[in-house]
Amino acid sequence: MTRHRELTDWISGVSSQWLSDTSATATLQEVLHGAVPEAVPHAVTAESEGPLLFPLLYHHRPRVTAALFHQVIDAYQEGRRTRRRVCLVGAAVGRGVPAEDASHDLAAICEVLDDEGWPVDLGGDVAELDGCAWHLAARARRTSYTRRATDLPDLLIAAAYDAVGASAVYLSEGVTGGRSIGRLPAVAPLGRLHTPGDPFAAVPPEAKLRPAGYDQIWGAAFTLGETNAVGLPDDDRLDAARRVQRRLEPTWRALRRTGLTAHHGLAPSDTRRVAVSGERRVEVTVPLFGARVISASTGSLVEVASAFAEATLVVDDVTPILLYRSVDIGTIRTAFSRLASGAGGHTSFLGDLDTAFLHERIRQALETLTMADLIAASPHGKPGRAQAVFTGYDAIHLAIMAVACGLRSGSALAAQAANVPAVRALSRLHSIDSLIVRSGPAGPVKEHEFRLDAAWLSPSHHVWSRP
Repeated sequence: MTRHRELTDWISGVSSQWLSDTSATATLQEVLHGAVPEAVPHAVTAESEGPLLFPLLYHHRPRVTAALFHQVIDAYQEGRRTRRRVCLVGAAVGRGVPAEDASHDLAAICEVLDDEGWPVDLGGDVAELDGCAWHLAARARRTSYTRRATDLPDLLIAAAYDAVGASAVYLSEGVTGGRSIGRLPAVAPLGRLHTPGDPFAAVPPEAKLRPAGYDQIWGAAFTLGETNAVGLPDDDRLDAARRVQRRLEPTWRALRRTGLTAHHGLAPSDTRRVAVSGERRVEVTVPLFGARVISASTGSLVEVASAFAEATLVVDDVTPILLYRSVDIGTIRTAFSRLASGAGGHTSFLGDLDTAFLHERIRQALETLTMADLIAASPHGKPGRAQAVFTGYDAIHLAIMAVACGLRSGSALAAQAANVPAVRALSRLHSIDSLIVRSGPAGPVKEHEFRLDAAWLSPSHHVWSRP
């Protein structure tokens, strides 16, 4: 945006840098001053000498998707960097009975990886691990189910972690930092967005660019040591893609020849849920990134928030111009205005703020938030990697989120469940005491399960009766 050109030029410059200073007490402003253009691997000391556990979740038979393929290669590379073996463990999480010979498929996957130069130890299936039943029972006694698709893998993999004596868990496809795994050392994958069935596909033209989005070719090149930059410039992309494909395609073909691959992974099956906590408010703020295309889940969040209070969408329309190959800010603003209007709400765009005011708010956030806040706001396991993981964009994005969350004081805040850690990390900047949190697949308000604090219940507040 022309009125914020100086700001966007600065954001563009620092976004492509790695944050080399990871001291928890350093402010984001301080780490941005020390940012570097190339990543330098740092030593990560494992809490034990055990292997890096790589979970492979499945329903009927274990199969390798494009996402799992990239992740197991990344896990192997992380193991090399930290001098740990990788132990592959399968876990049946479907409601049906898995195939009787599923363990043979796990062994075949490990055999192909070993033959192709990516040796991974076979741990077996969780149900067959020695002593796992005892560990599983112990974990079960300390765990309550809320979301099956999250809690069941969390419990099984945590028990497998105990049984194999692992030093960390790699958070592969379908595995997140739940009640149990969230307390364990973990290694997050470089990204979770992959092209189904094709681990070498180019980035879709509508996707966000690095470092805001994820690029599977960049991810493979980065973990393989083919690049140590934050992203791949267009001039380098074709050459990097060829090098990645040359190194990895034989393994992918070998897995396909033996029938061990799958096009799609596990479909999400969590219940649509809304949790409302804190003081009841008559207004709610929905902070949003100005995406080119508004997702169905964003639409659901806005509908849910509007069912409780008068909603205002606070949209970042400043940074999108830097993060897409082509973008029309006017079109983005129109789309979000229509979304808000359809839900009976309003919009507030950061781009409409006074330039000096916006710059000052971002500066204040950067000088107040620390690396500890950034780590707390990030996915579980991200700081556990042996490579640089945080970029200048991560710091800027958190600061802009802080501005968006604090723009309307005294209102409740609505967010997707995945973004709650980031919201909580900002709580010391703003007195956010009311949260509306949505989780699960997109869907209409009436298909959500509601969990409300007593303060939000009153005879005049019939959320279930709204369209």
